[in-house]
Parts: sequence; C-alpha cells; structure tokens
Amino acid sequence: MNLQENIRRVLKEETEKFDKVEHFVKNANILFSKLKFKAVKRVEFEYDERIEGYNVNIFYDRQFAIDNPKGFNKVKQETIKEIGSIITRFFPFKFYIYLYDD
Repeated sequence: MNLQENIRRVLKEETEKFDKVEHFVKNANILFSKLKFKAVKRVEFEYDERIEGYNVNIFYDRQFAIDNPKGFNKVKQETIKEIGSIITRFFPFKFYIYLYDD
C-alpha cells in the first residue's frame, strides 16, 4: 500500500468516525431532551477526543436546590443513577458525568 492509499484510508476512517460521533451526539441529545428528571433542566452530550469518550453534562435547577436543600442531594444521586443506568444500558461507549447548576 503506497502513501497516497494510506492517506485516503485514514481520512475515510476519520470521516466515518466523525459522522458516527455527530450522529450519536445528536440522537442522544434528542433522546434526553424528551426524558424528564426531577430537578434537571437538561442533559447534554459532547465527544471528548482526549478520552475517546463522551462527557455527559447534567444541568440542575439551581432554584430547586435552594428551595429543597435537604432533599436535593438525594434527588441528585437518584438522577445520576438513573441517567447512568440508561447510558450504560443502551450506549456502549466510555462516559464521564459532570454536574452543573443552571
């Protein structure tokens, strides 16, 4: 295989990988936008090339946390467990979950 064929093959593989990543991120964001979790405003996915996996960003409702300080931690733990369960059950990729208030 010559250099030109090697370059073509690598570019094709990278393009296919990028297309799969874009397709997955789009579909995962659509899916999770339709699911409702207590105290969660939104869930977003993004691909991280450094880890060759996905960041799952969970944005919590800041006002819910202020209004329910004692119950918020329990709700947060249950939500992370539920979202993590959905992700690991349906998506065979590496994930890191990050929490934010919004």
